[in-house]
Amino acid sequence: DPDRRFQTARDLFSDLNAARASLLAGPVAVVPEPEPAATPLRKFNHDIYISYAQLDNEAQLTGQQGWVSALHRSLEVRVGQLLGKKPIILRNPKSNGDEGSTEAELEKIPDSALLITVLSPRYLKSEWCNRELRRFLAAAGEKPRWGSKYRVLKVVKTPIPIDKHPPEIQPLAPYEFYKIDPDTGRPRELDQVFGPDAQREYWARLD
Repeated sequence: DPDRRFQTARDLFSDLNAARASLLAGPVAVVPEPEPAATPLRKFNHDIYISYAQLDNEAQLTGQQGWVSALHRSLEVRVGQLLGKKPIILRNPKSNGDEGSTEAELEKIPDSALLITVLSPRYLKSEWCNRELRRFLAAAGEKPRWGSKYRVLKVVKTPIPIDKHPPEIQPLAPYEFYKIDPDTGRPRELDQVFGPDAQREYWARLD
């Protein structure tokens, strides 16, 4: 059919012209689809809630503040410097659940943007500490992350085998606030009582 052959030739000529024009114009920039914006978290009244066992806040020297109290203060200073304002950091003054801990304390946890767990042998044995962790994770629901970062920070004060960590946070990378003595193989917590080197490393890891 002459008409059909003419139509086919015309379409082919048109395609060749389009290809020639594309080559002369150079490569076409491909604009990637923008990534969907992360769903913003709601506004929280507290920046950080520290979950810890009271025994881990006992001072090693008379007149010295406890390890958790020092962590609390250090975070206020460093995070405040980064934010340009003093952060609101909470912790239960009696966190073992045996004296004075109430359900009212648990209600402060969902209103905190981040949870810091201070892991130690005593923390693992404390039902109250585990309740604090579960309460935060239940409140976080499907939003346990902020961008690519988890909203739970796992501070390890005393070495514990990973399989002993609470199952909910076993996959999280730990922030280890101790070092292993190369001579004895024993762990030593990063604390100012162990001298300026330990204090410097403490601040480096906190930062």
